[in-house]
Amino acid sequence: MSISELVKNALSTAGAYCGECGFELGDRNKCRACERCLDIYARVILPLLDTSAERVPVLLAELGQKTTEVERLKVEHDRELGQLIDERDNREEWADELANAVGPIELIGEHSSHNNPWANALDLITPHAQVQKLRGRVAELEAERHATNEALDDAVKAIREKDQRIAELQDELTEQRRYAAALEAAVCQCQPVCEDGEYMHEADCPVVPIQMEAAGLPKPDVKAGGPRV
Repeated sequence: MSISELVKNALSTAGAYCGECGFELGDRNKCRACERCLDIYARVILPLLDTSAERVPVLLAELGQKTTEVERLKVEHDRELGQLIDERDNREEWADELANAVGPIELIGEHSSHNNPWANALDLITPHAQVQKLRGRVAELEAERHATNEALDDAVKAIREKDQRIAELQDELTEQRRYAAALEAAVCQCQPVCEDGEYMHEADCPVVPIQMEAAGLPKPDVKAGGPRV
């Protein structure tokens, strides 16, 4: 049977007819008017069917590719799921072994809805973990204190060196002052007398006003022959 006849039978079964005869669903070749209507309908539908028919192999190929991809993904999913289950079981076995190493089954208990032996084992080793953490912090503080002490030692050493240098400079300055005073006394016309390391000039000596001014003191107002200063 041709596609055209198949289409007409489908249209007749669906209720297509001329609208004038005593039509019954699927009743063919009894009314010429109905056949002409079915021919018209078929000519309109067949081009659409031809286009769809051309796409059928493509759609089937795509469907086959998708089916293959789905099967591949299913196999991959099953493999990954099995791997995850194995990893979970392995982790649980290791966790059980570690928990049993911390304490006996009588102490940590068994797995149940009301007991977690892993958590119980963790509670048992928590104090030790805290001690280790505190020891680490103490070591950090000791290292910081050591570094601070070294820095303080370096600072104290630098201050002492500076103090020693200041004392040396002060001694040099004192010696230079004494030397300058001795030179000054050697050339001064009043011939000053040295008392306790200091040269005492006559009050009317030209050197005295200069010394007083350098010391920030008022110049002496004395006459010749006054006391030595």
